[in-house]
Parts: sequence; C-alpha cells; structure tokens
Amino acid sequence: MHGFITSQRLVLAQIVALPNKYKIKEQVFSKSNFKSDVAFNINEKILDSHNNEISLEFKQWFAGLTDGDGYIYVNKKGYVGYELTINSMDEKVLRIIQNKFGGNVHARAGLNCIRYRTQNKNSVLKIIQCLNGLVINNIRLAQLHKACLALNIPIKDPILPDINSAYISGLLDADGYINFYKNNYKDTYRYQLNIAISNKSLCNIDFLKKVIGGNTYFDKKLNGHYKWVANSKLLHLNLYDYFLKYPPKTVKRHRTFLIKEFHELNSIKAFLENDKLSVRYKIWQDFAVR
Repeated sequence: MHGFITSQRLVLAQIVALPNKYKIKEQVFSKSNFKSDVAFNINEKILDSHNNEISLEFKQWFAGLTDGDGYIYVNKKGYVGYELTINSMDEKVLRIIQNKFGGNVHARAGLNCIRYRTQNKNSVLKIIQCLNGLVINNIRLAQLHKACLALNIPIKDPILPDINSAYISGLLDADGYINFYKNNYKDTYRYQLNIAISNKSLCNIDFLKKVIGGNTYFDKKLNGHYKWVANSKLLHLNLYDYFLKYPPKTVKRHRTFLIKEFHELNSIKAFLENDKLSVRYKIWQDFAVR
C-alpha cells in the first residue's frame, strides 16, 4: 500500500556519480557569437540531434516540465543556457531530453536530484524554439523572452494550454502528485484520491479550473503556495482519459494508469477488512502496493 500512498519525494540510499561517457563538451551560445548562417525561421520545423522532427506533443510536454522545474538564463557575458533539475529517480526523463538536444546530465552532490544543463549553441537554439509560445509561467516567460532577445529570435505570444495539449502532463511531472489516503467518517471510512498541482503563483495554475475543473486554494504549508486540486470522481476519470492520450514521463506515469482501477475498487469497498479472505480484499491489497 505504501508504494502508492507515499510521496514522490522518495529518498534514495545514495546518489551515484554518472560516468564520464555521458558528459558532452559544450559550445556556448550568446548574441555575440550568433552567426547569420544559423538564421531563425519562425515556421521552420525543429529537428532533434538525430535529424528527426520534434513533435508538437513533445514541445507542449517539455514546456509544462520547464515551467515547473526548468531555468533559462542569460549570464553577464551574454551566454544563454538552459537547466532542468528533477528527482534522481526520474533520470530517464533527462536522458530523453539529452537525446533530443544534446547537453550534459549529472547528479547534484549531496542532493536527491539530477540536473540537465546546456549552453551548446545548437542545443539552446532548438530548446528556445521549442518553448517559444508554449511556456506560460510568469517567471519562466520572462526568462524565455530575455533569451529570445539575446539570440535575435522573434518572440511568440504564449498560448494557454487546453485539454488537447500535453502541457498539463508535463506540469504534473514537475509540480503535481497523485496519491490516496484513508478518509474516516463517523464509524466508517473510504479512501480519497488526490490529484493536485502546486505553484507559488496562482496565475500559473488557475487556467486548470477552466480547462479541467476542480478548485484552487492557498496552502500555508511549505512557506505558502497555491494548489489546484481535482476533487471528484468525474474529474479523475476525465484526467484518466487525458493521461492515456498524453501520458507523463516521470514515475508518476504509473499512477495515472491506476486512477480508473482505484475508483472501481473504492466503489465496491474492496478495502474493507471484515473479510480478509475475500477475493476483492486480496485484489485491493495487490493494488495498494503497485
């Protein structure tokens, strides 16, 4: 049961330093070394490191992940860079990004997280092209626009995500969680499923009420933050259908596939312990540790 209830922020026993073979030599990219032969075409297809076109779905997911956990910067020397830091158990997500754009992936010493970083001129250009017009976080948007100006890239107006965008999946990967807890009521109890996304600024998650439904509120825990919560079975099942179409890429992906099964078992009260030998109780026990 603890496999599904516990937080995503699991502590690993040790962070192992990544082999040097994963390190890629960087060529920094700034306005000063921006050459005319790397012209930017706003309607141009964006190709990854393997010369394959990067899909709109990937760009949307990547924008959601970046709005939650990314960082775009222009340093004092005018170099433009990109960073993304996530929990170390989601290293495969950074490998997907590295495979698309190049760059470096390394563990952060003393912390349970892992970071992707690049200042490579081709990598940065492709990343900014992918994010341009898709990030909506107020802080990330300012960072993106500074990078566009440094690179002479035309700024696109941001597009608010809708239910047909993979952005929400990326945002869940970065700042969301899915778990359930025991809800006691008088002499009985049920289990409640929680699907939520948090942010320091209400403006960055308030659109979810219009796109999906649910509610937002201020949570004073963790120095204060706003939280959007999907708080009904109908919303959960709608999200289940959404995640089937646009699945997350972190370990949270597995939990999205369990949403429908949770409600099926919860509705028949398979969790009741009055008959521990019953088949449905055994099914509940198997489900709770997945």
